[in-house]
Amino acid sequence: MEQQRVGIIGGGISGLSAGIYAALNGMEVHIFERSSKAGGVCQSWDRNGYSVNGSIHWLMGSGPGSDYYEIWKELGVIEGSSFHVHDRFFTYQADDGKEYSLYTNVDRLQENLLSISPDDSGPIIELCESIRTLARHEIPAPHASIWKQFGHMAKMALLDFPIIREMIRWAPVSLGEYAARFKHPRLRELFSNLWNPEMTMIFLAMQMTYAHMGSASYPLGGSGPFIEKMLRRFLDLGGHFHTNNKVLGITRQEDRCTGILLENKQVFPADYVVSAMDGMTALQQIVVDEKITAPVLEQFKSLKPFPGILYFSAGFNYSFPEVNPAISGTLIKLKQPVDIGYTRHTMGSFQIYNFDPTLSAPGHTLVTGIFETDYGYWEELYRKGGEEYRNERNRIVNELVKNLSEHFPDLKGKLEFADAATPMTYVNETGNYHGSYEGWLPTPAAIQVRIPYQLNGLERFYLCGHWVHPGGGMPPAAFSGRNVVELICSDAGLDFISQAS
Repeated sequence: MEQQRVGIIGGGISGLSAGIYAALNGMEVHIFERSSKAGGVCQSWDRNGYSVNGSIHWLMGSGPGSDYYEIWKELGVIEGSSFHVHDRFFTYQADDGKEYSLYTNVDRLQENLLSISPDDSGPIIELCESIRTLARHEIPAPHASIWKQFGHMAKMALLDFPIIREMIRWAPVSLGEYAARFKHPRLRELFSNLWNPEMTMIFLAMQMTYAHMGSASYPLGGSGPFIEKMLRRFLDLGGHFHTNNKVLGITRQEDRCTGILLENKQVFPADYVVSAMDGMTALQQIVVDEKITAPVLEQFKSLKPFPGILYFSAGFNYSFPEVNPAISGTLIKLKQPVDIGYTRHTMGSFQIYNFDPTLSAPGHTLVTGIFETDYGYWEELYRKGGEEYRNERNRIVNELVKNLSEHFPDLKGKLEFADAATPMTYVNETGNYHGSYEGWLPTPAAIQVRIPYQLNGLERFYLCGHWVHPGGGMPPAAFSGRNVVELICSDAGLDFISQAS
């Protein structure tokens, strides 16, 4: 059989995943990336001797015993990696001088929370018992291929009703609704500020289950080494990676996609085309056929994207001995509220990397923080001109540094750099719609939506990435790349293989 040629638009996790699996299945694969390097949102960058980790906080599936672990092994990121195993999931250093922690071990989690607030035994025990139940069973990966999901569901229907029960319990409940159940004000603040309050609780229950099982560890080095491993795996399999190659559109012959139109006006002929880029842009600017795209765009209208973010980063000549590291970082109350766009922030969640010696010199520490903000505010400011945009960004950076220095008095005079990426940074670097770094927010309603990998009326064109799986994150991105290659193999009459022989 003649070798199949695959063109992939976008070199982030989903594009590299699709590229790796296509190459494993004997295809000639070319990835076209608009920026100067691989990774998309999953990137690191150097600042004043620090490596700024721009994405990974934990890797769900870092340990054996799940579909997630198997896919990371197949993609080449487990072998040779060192992982830090946190004993805390999230920590709140409150202004009452006390620390409130969510421990990864469920028994310690329950004991600690009950010692803080016996009156909140109801929501505490309910969550902890769910984690224990989920940990006793094989949790199905909701992003796996349709064939694997059928197998999981059949098994669950026969043997694992407890998992179905927990999903039914938590899927309709938002994180904000769960937080409101707590009587203790500090625990209510902790859960309210853990993630976006509109997210479904099933995500927290599953993430904490993986943490309890020791399979949500942090790969030392963060995003940079992680994406380099995936890129090396792709190249070693014979793949071709083209940087600084923006895609303008696709070519078609009647109802069949035949190739990719590049910014330099050249056409890359392909038997199959995979869009691993921003979903909104793919439909509105790459496919550009309302008859074909209308059904999926209608689905998009029912979903809410993750808000744009300001990604703060700073380096300090300080080791932060008073900070217990945690998977999702450390929450502090800002002594001076910070206005970021139209949003006033009174709390700040910071990741303090005193547990990763590879990101900075000994005794020095990288600190990052994610703050939700309004895309429209930053777009308008950006279009007014560079100086006004830069001044506003610098104001926010300075206010966040000041708040950190007031919370940690020993930081004063120890700053070595401070910076921030805005929603416009994400738009310019990755093309993500409104700077939304993880696609669709996993609200209770959104997780019921199923976005197709293929468009009716356009053969041999596939969608993958965050925009086909509400919830975002690395596992769905990786699984979506694998899933489209399974579909391509089925279409091409090939037996799909997932690892080298």
